[in-house]
Amino acid sequence: MPITENQIKKAKAPFCVVGDCLRGPRKGLPRKERPSKVIGFSGNDPLNVGGGIFPNNPSVYFEGGGWGLLTDVMQHYTIVSDI
Repeated sequence: MPITENQIKKAKAPFCVVGDCLRGPRKGLPRKERPSKVIGFSGNDPLNVGGGIFPNNPSVYFEGGGWGLLTDVMQHYTIVSDI
């Protein structure tokens, strides 16, 4: 189930999320069984693509060094727990 705007506004990092969909063959545990920990938010993506003539691209950072655009995380993940 996608994350709603109210849920993301209430969420305080760190918290865990799981992916809602499986795409193609995967090794290891399915996404639903392997939660990812969100450790923080940023007003712009780490590549600094947002800003200027483009709108800002709020991002979330995952434990272990990954990141994703907030809109994508809200669309494709579900919050499973607060830590």
